Amino acid sequence: MHGEDYIFCDVPAGAVKFRFTSQMGCGDQEAIAVDSASVEAIEPDWVFRKEFLMGIYGVGIDALGRARSVSGTKAAVGDGTASTSPDWTYDKNGRVTNITPPTGLHRTRQDFINLCEMRGEGFHAISYEQSKDLANIIMELTGTRDIQAICGRGCSAGYTCGSQTLNGKNINAWGNRTVTGVTSNVGNLMFGIQNFVACNYEWMAHVAMNVSSFKDWKSKKCPTEDTSYPLDTRFRIYDVVTDTERSVQATPQGSGYCISRVRHGRYMDVVPGKTSSDNSAWNKNYSDKWEYSNGRCRVVGRAGYNAYAYGGLVYAYASNVSSVSGTGVGSRLAFSGKIIFDDDEEQQAA
Repeated sequence: MHGEDYIFCDVPAGAVKFRFTSQMGCGDQEAIAVDSASVEAIEPDWVFRKEFLMGIYGVGIDALGRARSVSGTKAAVGDGTASTSPDWTYDKNGRVTNITPPTGLHRTRQDFINLCEMRGEGFHAISYEQSKDLANIIMELTGTRDIQAICGRGCSAGYTCGSQTLNGKNINAWGNRTVTGVTSNVGNLMFGIQNFVACNYEWMAHVAMNVSSFKDWKSKKCPTEDTSYPLDTRFRIYDVVTDTERSVQATPQGSGYCISRVRHGRYMDVVPGKTSSDNSAWNKNYSDKWEYSNGRCRVVGRAGYNAYAYGGLVYAYASNVSSVSGTGVGSRLAFSGKIIFDDDEEQQAA
């Protein structure tokens, strides 16, 4: 029996020995013997995820060139010139150390990542873990894998934050809501997060594909090629809070096809595990596309852009390196770390 990540095999009655075999290249996979047919026997524990903060709006750029999440700003995108600024400076771990941003940015993937990190300790672009957690929460609470079918297809890339009108009402006025029944391509709102899918394609932090480890790749300042790295189609996912890293196998098949299965498992991952060759059956799958090219040092983006119907919550694009700049590609500011809730006003009111 096949699960999202597993092949379950019964041990024949009366067997006294059994042997596990696997394909070449699966050396870091596990073989587990249990006395139950339930998946809980394999994954009995919960994976705890700490709270984080996410920008309501896509990344905008203020007058000082800094990354912001502010209504009224244009959601920033690249200009199409694949050249990261040489004026960025980094520490030994590959984290940016500039006090002020360089001028003349083409807003490559690396430029966006650096602009978000420049905001201070704990700040970064939306991470894979955060995108994955929100995707699972939104799909669970709305009861659908095709979020665009109920919250709207999206809008053009490079939109102005907070300017959309959803169902006759300004998007800001809806507050911390999920707006359904949006039929025109004007944007979307999911639990207060604006234009979360198919508006700007968004670069993600703390993930890379076809590298030996994310931390090693980042410490080298995110090179665009390193022949020592494997071509294994694995996502290397870094958790900035716990300073741990894990890898998840993505499918090497079907780039450009709809995602039919994800590598769910105990982390509830949304890494594409299988695609469908029938691109007329999006609504029977995840309604989202998996796109990649099998080169080293691939960066990963989410969300899709320009209201394309395949750009939903688990859409993944891993065809580019860190120096790429796209006219429909931006990011989203996020924060991981200690969060203090100030409830003084509530206490005074009481």
